[in-house]
Amino acid sequence: MSNEVLVSIIGFISALLVALLSVALSYNKTKAETDKLHQETIQLKLENELAKRKLNELAESTNKLAESTKKFAQVTSYKDYKKAFQELEEHIRCYLDKCKADNITAPTIDLKLIAVAITFSWDNFVLTVIPDLLNDYPNLILNLDILFVSHEHLKAQKIGMGDIDWVKKSKERVVEVKDFYNRYRKQYEKRFNFRAKVYSNIPHWHGWLFNEDHLFLGRTSWEIYEKNLPILKVGQNKYRHFSDPSENSEAAERIELFKNWHKYYFDFASEWVAGNTPKARPN
Repeated sequence: MSNEVLVSIIGFISALLVALLSVALSYNKTKAETDKLHQETIQLKLENELAKRKLNELAESTNKLAESTKKFAQVTSYKDYKKAFQELEEHIRCYLDKCKADNITAPTIDLKLIAVAITFSWDNFVLTVIPDLLNDYPNLILNLDILFVSHEHLKAQKIGMGDIDWVKKSKERVVEVKDFYNRYRKQYEKRFNFRAKVYSNIPHWHGWLFNEDHLFLGRTSWEIYEKNLPILKVGQNKYRHFSDPSENSEAAERIELFKNWHKYYFDFASEWVAGNTPKARPN
Protein backbone atom coordinates (compact mmCIF):
# COMPACT_ATOMS: atom_id res chain seq x y z
CA MET A 1 0.00 0.00 0.00
CA SER A 2 1.38 3.35 -0.94
CA ASN A 3 1.94 6.14 1.47
CA GLU A 4 -0.66 8.26 -0.29
CA VAL A 5 -3.42 5.67 0.19
CA LEU A 6 -2.42 5.19 3.82
CA VAL A 7 -2.56 8.93 4.43
CA SER A 8 -6.01 9.06 2.79
CA ILE A 9 -7.31 6.22 4.98
CA ILE A 10 -5.92 7.81 8.14
CA GLY A 11 -7.45 11.15 7.16
CA PHE A 12 -10.84 9.52 6.52
CA ILE A 13 -10.76 7.69 9.83
CA SER A 14 -9.77 10.89 11.66
CA ALA A 15 -12.59 12.82 10.01
CA LEU A 16 -15.02 10.03 10.89
CA LEU A 17 -13.87 10.04 14.51
CA VAL A 18 -14.21 13.81 14.67
CA ALA A 19 -17.71 13.55 13.21
CA LEU A 20 -18.72 10.80 15.66
CA LEU A 21 -17.29 12.80 18.56
CA SER A 22 -19.17 15.87 17.38
CA VAL A 23 -22.40 13.88 17.17
CA ALA A 24 -21.83 12.43 20.62
CA LEU A 25 -21.14 15.84 22.11
CA SER A 26 -24.15 17.29 20.33
CA TYR A 27 -26.36 14.45 21.63
CA ASN A 28 -25.17 14.95 25.18
CA LYS A 29 -25.78 18.68 24.90
CA THR A 30 -29.22 18.16 23.43
CA LYS A 31 -30.11 15.60 26.12
CA ALA A 32 -28.93 17.99 28.84
CA GLU A 33 -30.99 20.80 27.35
CA THR A 34 -33.98 18.49 26.99
CA ASP A 35 -33.68 17.38 30.61
CA LYS A 36 -33.39 20.97 31.70
CA LEU A 37 -36.41 21.94 29.63
CA HIS A 38 -38.34 19.02 31.09
CA GLN A 39 -37.48 20.09 34.63
CA GLU A 40 -38.47 23.67 33.83
CA THR A 41 -41.79 22.42 32.42
CA ILE A 42 -42.45 20.40 35.57
CA GLN A 43 -41.59 23.43 37.72
CA LEU A 44 -43.88 25.64 35.65
CA LYS A 45 -46.73 23.15 36.05
CA LEU A 46 -46.19 23.10 39.80
CA GLU A 47 -46.17 26.89 39.94
CA ASN A 48 -49.36 26.99 37.84
CA GLU A 49 -51.07 24.49 40.14
CA LEU A 50 -50.00 26.50 43.17
CA ALA A 51 -51.25 29.70 41.55
CA LYS A 52 -54.60 28.05 40.74
CA ARG A 53 -54.89 26.78 44.31
CA LYS A 54 -54.17 30.22 45.72
CA LEU A 55 -56.62 31.77 43.26
CA ASN A 56 -59.34 29.31 44.31
CA GLU A 57 -58.61 30.00 47.98
CA LEU A 58 -58.81 33.73 47.30
CA ALA A 59 -62.10 33.31 45.42
CA GLU A 60 -63.50 31.21 48.27
CA SER A 61 -62.41 33.78 50.84
CA THR A 62 -63.93 36.55 48.73
CA ASN A 63 -67.23 34.68 48.49
CA LYS A 64 -67.27 34.06 52.23
CA LEU A 65 -66.54 37.72 52.87
CA ALA A 66 -69.30 38.74 50.46
CA GLU A 67 -71.77 36.40 52.18
CA SER A 68 -70.69 37.63 55.59
CA THR A 69 -71.03 41.26 54.49
CA LYS A 70 -74.42 40.54 52.96
CA LYS A 71 -75.53 38.77 56.11
CA PHE A 72 -74.30 41.62 58.28
CA ALA A 73 -76.08 44.14 56.07
CA GLN A 74 -79.35 42.24 56.49
CA VAL A 75 -79.24 42.29 60.28
CA THR A 76 -79.48 45.95 61.24
CA SER A 77 -79.65 47.04 64.87
CA TYR A 78 -81.56 49.94 66.41
CA LYS A 79 -81.11 51.17 69.96
CA ASP A 80 -84.87 51.19 70.64
CA TYR A 81 -88.31 51.04 69.00
CA LYS A 82 -88.35 54.51 67.37
CA LYS A 83 -86.05 53.97 64.40
CA ALA A 84 -87.18 50.36 64.07
CA PHE A 85 -90.81 51.39 63.59
CA GLN A 86 -89.80 54.07 61.09
CA GLU A 87 -87.88 51.50 59.07
CA LEU A 88 -90.83 49.10 59.23
CA GLU A 89 -93.15 51.73 57.77
CA GLU A 90 -90.62 52.59 55.06
CA HIS A 91 -90.34 48.94 53.98
CA ILE A 92 -94.12 48.62 53.83
CA ARG A 93 -94.45 51.77 51.72
CA CYS A 94 -91.63 50.68 49.40
CA TYR A 95 -93.42 47.39 48.89
CA LEU A 96 -96.76 49.09 48.16
CA ASP A 97 -95.13 51.56 45.76
CA LYS A 98 -93.56 48.64 43.91
CA CYS A 99 -96.95 46.93 43.72
CA LYS A 100 -98.38 50.11 42.23
CA ALA A 101 -95.55 50.31 39.67
CA ASP A 102 -96.17 46.64 38.79
CA ASN A 103 -99.90 47.36 38.29
CA ILE A 104 -100.98 45.17 41.21
CA THR A 105 -104.46 46.55 41.78
CA ALA A 106 -105.18 45.09 45.23
CA PRO A 107 -101.92 44.67 47.18
CA THR A 108 -102.05 42.77 50.45
CA ILE A 109 -99.82 43.13 53.48
CA ASP A 110 -99.71 40.83 56.49
CA LEU A 111 -98.53 42.13 59.85
CA LYS A 112 -98.02 40.03 62.96
CA LEU A 113 -97.18 41.39 66.39
CA ILE A 114 -96.00 39.71 69.59
CA ALA A 115 -96.03 42.20 72.47
CA VAL A 116 -96.32 42.58 76.23
CA ALA A 117 -98.92 45.37 76.46
CA ILE A 118 -98.43 47.01 73.02
CA THR A 119 -97.14 49.98 74.98
CA PHE A 120 -94.81 51.38 72.33
CA SER A 121 -96.31 49.86 69.18
CA TRP A 122 -99.82 51.11 69.96
CA ASP A 123 -99.18 54.86 69.89
CA ASN A 124 -96.23 54.79 67.52
CA PHE A 125 -97.48 52.36 64.89
CA VAL A 126 -100.95 50.88 65.27
CA LEU A 127 -102.88 54.11 65.88
CA THR A 128 -100.80 56.19 63.47
CA VAL A 129 -99.28 54.12 60.65
CA ILE A 130 -102.11 51.64 60.07
CA PRO A 131 -104.81 54.26 59.26
CA ASP A 132 -102.33 56.25 57.14
CA LEU A 133 -101.52 53.19 55.03
CA LEU A 134 -105.18 52.42 54.45
CA ASN A 135 -105.83 56.04 53.47
CA ASP A 136 -102.76 56.47 51.27
CA TYR A 137 -103.32 53.22 49.36
CA PRO A 138 -107.07 53.01 48.62
CA ASN A 139 -106.91 49.45 47.27
CA LEU A 140 -104.77 48.05 50.06
CA ILE A 141 -105.95 44.96 51.94
CA LEU A 142 -104.36 44.87 55.38
CA ASN A 143 -104.24 41.80 57.64
CA LEU A 144 -103.19 42.47 61.23
CA ASP A 145 -102.78 39.81 63.96
CA ILE A 146 -101.91 41.10 67.42
CA LEU A 147 -100.87 39.17 70.53
CA PHE A 148 -100.26 40.74 73.93
CA VAL A 149 -100.00 39.50 77.50
CA SER A 150 -103.13 39.15 79.60
CA HIS A 151 -103.31 41.67 82.45
CA GLU A 152 -104.38 38.85 84.79
CA HIS A 153 -101.16 37.02 84.00
CA LEU A 154 -99.05 40.14 84.46
CA LYS A 155 -100.75 40.85 87.79
CA ALA A 156 -99.77 37.41 89.06
CA GLN A 157 -96.08 38.01 88.26
CA LYS A 158 -93.50 39.69 90.47
CA ILE A 159 -92.92 42.87 88.49
CA GLY A 160 -91.95 46.25 89.91
CA MET A 161 -93.80 49.35 88.74
CA GLY A 162 -90.94 51.35 87.24
CA ASP A 163 -91.94 53.85 84.53
CA ILE A 164 -94.71 51.65 83.13
CA ASP A 165 -97.55 49.93 84.93
CA TRP A 166 -97.73 46.86 82.72
CA VAL A 167 -100.86 45.47 84.35
CA LYS A 168 -102.75 48.74 83.87
CA LYS A 169 -101.52 49.12 80.29
CA SER A 170 -102.60 45.62 79.32
CA LYS A 171 -106.01 46.05 80.92
CA GLU A 172 -106.56 49.37 79.13
CA ARG A 173 -105.37 47.88 75.88
CA VAL A 174 -108.21 45.35 75.81
CA VAL A 175 -110.75 48.19 75.69
CA GLU A 176 -108.72 50.20 73.18
CA VAL A 177 -108.24 47.22 70.88
CA LYS A 178 -111.99 46.60 70.74
CA ASP A 179 -112.68 50.27 69.97
CA PHE A 180 -109.94 50.31 67.33
CA TYR A 181 -111.33 47.26 65.58
CA ASN A 182 -114.94 48.47 65.59
CA ARG A 183 -113.98 51.87 64.26
CA TYR A 184 -111.71 50.83 61.40
CA ARG A 185 -113.59 47.69 60.42
CA LYS A 186 -116.64 49.90 59.89
CA GLN A 187 -114.60 52.50 57.99
CA TYR A 188 -112.55 50.21 55.75
CA GLU A 189 -114.76 47.10 55.77
CA LYS A 190 -113.17 44.13 53.97
CA ARG A 191 -109.92 46.01 53.37
CA PHE A 192 -109.14 45.81 57.10
CA ASN A 193 -108.83 42.34 58.65
CA PHE A 194 -107.92 42.44 62.32
CA ARG A 195 -107.55 39.86 65.09
CA ALA A 196 -106.31 40.41 68.63
CA LYS A 197 -105.74 37.89 71.41
CA VAL A 198 -104.13 37.80 74.86
CA TYR A 199 -101.80 35.04 76.09
CA SER A 200 -100.33 34.09 79.45
CA ASN A 201 -96.56 34.41 79.25
CA ILE A 202 -93.86 37.08 79.36
CA PRO A 203 -92.05 36.74 76.03
CA HIS A 204 -88.27 36.71 75.89
CA TRP A 205 -88.53 38.65 72.65
CA HIS A 206 -91.23 40.60 70.83
CA GLY A 207 -91.70 42.52 67.62
CA TRP A 208 -93.28 42.89 64.18
CA LEU A 209 -93.25 40.57 61.18
CA PHE A 210 -94.14 42.06 57.78
CA ASN A 211 -95.11 39.74 54.91
CA GLU A 212 -92.78 37.05 56.30
CA ASP A 213 -89.89 38.99 54.71
CA HIS A 214 -89.04 41.59 57.35
CA LEU A 215 -88.79 40.89 61.07
CA PHE A 216 -88.17 43.71 63.55
CA LEU A 217 -87.28 41.81 66.69
CA GLY A 218 -86.78 43.17 70.20
CA ARG A 219 -85.98 41.50 73.50
CA THR A 220 -87.42 41.84 76.98
CA SER A 221 -85.10 42.19 79.96
CA TRP A 222 -84.91 42.84 83.68
CA GLU A 223 -82.58 45.73 84.39
CA ILE A 224 -83.45 47.68 87.51
CA TYR A 225 -84.85 46.56 90.84
CA GLU A 226 -87.41 48.42 92.90
CA LYS A 227 -88.19 47.27 96.43
CA ASN A 228 -86.62 43.91 95.58
CA LEU A 229 -88.84 43.55 92.49
CA PRO A 230 -87.48 43.48 88.91
CA ILE A 231 -88.43 46.18 86.41
CA LEU A 232 -89.51 44.90 82.99
CA LYS A 233 -87.95 46.54 79.91
CA VAL A 234 -89.45 45.96 76.48
CA GLY A 235 -89.56 48.60 73.72
CA GLN A 236 -86.69 50.52 75.34
CA ASN A 237 -84.36 47.69 74.37
CA LYS A 238 -82.46 47.13 71.14
CA TYR A 239 -84.29 45.96 68.02
CA ARG A 240 -82.82 43.99 65.14
CA HIS A 241 -84.06 43.83 61.55
CA PHE A 242 -83.91 40.48 59.74
CA SER A 243 -84.75 40.48 56.02
CA ASP A 244 -84.55 38.51 52.75
CA PRO A 245 -84.95 35.04 54.30
CA SER A 246 -84.58 33.35 50.90
CA GLU A 247 -80.99 34.62 50.73
CA ASN A 248 -80.09 34.89 54.40
CA SER A 249 -80.09 31.78 56.59
CA GLU A 250 -80.05 33.70 59.87
CA ALA A 251 -83.04 35.80 58.81
CA ALA A 252 -84.87 32.68 57.63
CA GLU A 253 -84.27 30.98 60.99
CA ARG A 254 -85.42 33.96 63.06
CA ILE A 255 -88.51 34.58 60.94
CA GLU A 256 -89.52 30.94 61.05
CA LEU A 257 -89.12 30.88 64.85
CA PHE A 258 -91.21 34.05 65.22
CA LYS A 259 -93.95 32.57 63.02
CA ASN A 260 -93.78 29.35 65.00
CA TRP A 261 -94.35 31.05 68.37
CA HIS A 262 -96.97 33.43 66.97
CA LYS A 263 -98.96 30.51 65.57
CA TYR A 264 -98.66 28.56 68.82
CA TYR A 265 -99.91 31.46 70.94
CA PHE A 266 -102.63 32.45 68.47
CA ASP A 267 -104.01 28.98 67.77
CA PHE A 268 -103.45 27.10 71.02
CA ALA A 269 -102.64 29.34 74.00
CA SER A 270 -104.58 32.59 73.89
CA GLU A 271 -107.98 34.16 74.48
CA TRP A 272 -110.00 36.17 72.01
CA VAL A 273 -110.22 39.96 72.41
CA ALA A 274 -111.55 41.38 69.14
CA GLY A 275 -111.51 41.01 65.39
CA ASN A 276 -112.84 39.13 62.39
CA THR A 277 -111.90 35.75 60.95
CA PRO A 278 -112.42 35.71 57.17
CA LYS A 279 -112.05 32.30 55.52
CA ALA A 280 -109.41 33.49 53.09
CA ARG A 281 -107.26 34.84 55.89
CA PRO A 282 -103.73 33.29 55.88
CA ASN A 283 -102.40 31.89 59.17
